[in-house]
Amino acid sequence: MRATVWLLLGVLLSVVLQLAVNQSQFGPVLQILTGLIKGTLDTDSFEWVILLHASLPRCLMALAIGATFGIVGSLFQQLTQNHIVSPLTLGTSSGAWLVLVFLNIFAPHVAITTKAWLAMAGGMAAMVLVIAIVGIRNLTGVTLVLAGMAVNLLLGALATSMIMLNEQYASNLFIWGAGDLTQNGWEWFSWLLPKLWPVMLILLFAPRLLTLLKIGGDAASARGLNLGLTYTLLSLIGVWLVSVSITAVGVISFIGLIAPNISRHLASIPPEVSYSPARSLA
Repeated sequence: MRATVWLLLGVLLSVVLQLAVNQSQFGPVLQILTGLIKGTLDTDSFEWVILLHASLPRCLMALAIGATFGIVGSLFQQLTQNHIVSPLTLGTSSGAWLVLVFLNIFAPHVAITTKAWLAMAGGMAAMVLVIAIVGIRNLTGVTLVLAGMAVNLLLGALATSMIMLNEQYASNLFIWGAGDLTQNGWEWFSWLLPKLWPVMLILLFAPRLLTLLKIGGDAASARGLNLGLTYTLLSLIGVWLVSVSITAVGVISFIGLIAPNISRHLASIPPEVSYSPARSLA
């Protein structure tokens, strides 16, 4: 219950801050809200146009991307039983980013949806490379993160090199590589939202599978869980969500690492139970 309250408060605070920051101050936002309440809002005003076509799309895009990376980060952490794993440390972000940079420079005519599928292939290839380096039985240690960061640095360096060598065609990719939530309309949000539907598969079906994995691979397999199929399907879903997110806004770092750990900490706080030595001894 407490975790739900914190989540709702966080969402509300993020909406207010996004709107206020993108409007440069609270004044225009309060003016628009007052106009909506009183029914005197001027829909042709500059403030309303900025709010409707810049602030709101940016706010909703930030919430969608943040939630997606948080869910994918939690998924990867539970698959590997490693709380310092994220799409960035597994190399999937850099793999998808490298493919997108290559396509934007050498094949700009390729459709956006096709780029997302190819980015997924690049992210999956990077993840497979990381797992091949550490071995399938060494996913729970810091070795996985070190291998992932090494692959991440390598692929990131290749992408940056291609941008620098083709600056006349790719100068705008530098900002995209650092992540850019700026929106000039609803086009990108409308493109991204339908492609995030696999999140529902994670929320509906993954919890039971991930709970079985917590008891160990051998024990889960003995209870009828197909480990190979489970890891493959959940990894494909996670990498797809990372790929479409990067296609829309570029590389957003560390949310997939920090958000799951914050959620885990909030969920582990007991609801107002005070510790009593006498009670524990009894």
